[in-house]
Amino acid sequence: MTAFSTWSDPKAIDGNVLAIINVKRDDRDAAAALFDQLGGGLASGALYVIAEPGWAPWLEGRGISGDRVCLATDVAGQPLELYYFLERPHAIAWIKSKAFRTVVGAAPHSLYNDQVNGLFEERLCLFLGSGRLVAHTLPSDFLYVFDLPMLLRRLGRDSKVQEYRATTRAIVDDWHGQWVAAGRPAGADGGSAAAMMSSMRRHWPVAERSGDETHALEPAGADAAQSMAPLVGFLDGVIEEYARRLVNPQAEYGRGVAIVARINLQINRLRRLLKRRPSA
Repeated sequence: MTAFSTWSDPKAIDGNVLAIINVKRDDRDAAAALFDQLGGGLASGALYVIAEPGWAPWLEGRGISGDRVCLATDVAGQPLELYYFLERPHAIAWIKSKAFRTVVGAAPHSLYNDQVNGLFEERLCLFLGSGRLVAHTLPSDFLYVFDLPMLLRRLGRDSKVQEYRATTRAIVDDWHGQWVAAGRPAGADGGSAAAMMSSMRRHWPVAERSGDETHALEPAGADAAQSMAPLVGFLDGVIEEYARRLVNPQAEYGRGVAIVARINLQINRLRRLLKRRPSA
């Protein structure tokens, strides 16, 4: 579902909160606006942050460090792109260990909820579970609250828009053909609407209902996103389990890479020393 709220609602932000800094490194104002708003105190739980490594000094300046911060790096400590990091096993394992109730991004949501932040919302589906995304519209006070079924529904928005445009275009083309076939009359208000409604039903099946033009036309059939949510929730648990199994071996691999790098460093130093050593 989608709920509408405001920052003044004490229940809007609750439980453990994950703030993801999904703005560019030089966009400090957007990040500051969010953390200033969250700085008023959480009703319950604690604030945690995921960000790219370049944000670490800024976060430390705000007193957020240690286990409350997960930087977007691989197991060897090398920086990763944020959205790629969010699908890595060690990131998912960390996220699931905190049992977040609320996820919020630093990038503001569109005020009229007319856009989808595709990559960000897609990654959230991997671990949102029974939590919710709170999409803020700072500097506006309004909040949109999305659960998992609504995120799944939103991910299909582009295809729905394309389908709607194609369908309405086909309906209008049919109506124009009917008008041409009728001899292009200057007015047709007195005729039957049966042919027009037949075109609509052919291109856009709707639930049969009685009423007049004040009723909204609703597509027939169940909500696919609502039906898919339990499956995605199940896959969320599977992903979490595999993430936990993979984290330790990856950590060992990372330590191994670091050891090999130190060994190579010592070998290169030895080679330089041998080159400088005078021959007998």
